[in-house]
Amino acid sequence: MELIGLVIVVVLILAYYGFMKSLETGAGMANKEVDYLADVHAVSLVERTARLGDRINTETMTKALEVKAQLAVSKYS
Repeated sequence: MELIGLVIVVVLILAYYGFMKSLETGAGMANKEVDYLADVHAVSLVERTARLGDRINTETMTKALEVKAQLAVSKYS
């Protein structure tokens, strides 16, 4: 119980001298950085999805459908 009281007193002293402002500022900076990284990730997803079209063509699609059909038949054989 005394330890809890001591912790509360230390936190109040730190708050009085403005230490909590530094923590709030740091937390705000971290939140802005996370928001920025989320935006970067969203752009990255769009770019990678757009590049998928370069890797696929009619021949690849036909072959993939044939393989799927063979797998479906072999599943029940």
